[in-house]
Amino acid sequence: MTKKRFLVLIAALVAIASLLVVGCAPEAAPPEEEEAPPEEEEEEAPPVAPAEETIEWVIQAPFPE
Repeated sequence: MTKKRFLVLIAALVAIASLLVVGCAPEAAPPEEEEAPPEEEEEEAPPVAPAEETIEWVIQAPFPE
């Protein structure tokens, strides 16, 4: 019985130690972004508003309406 407890204790210590190592690891550096060439400015039409749409939600309930 003591051998089983010893193995469980060792497994728990290894798990805790691995979590500490992973938690203390330095953060990855963000990838360097390449500068995009400047976009040419063009006259754009104003955005068109979407047509109004009525959405009717249907849900399942445990009791009648």
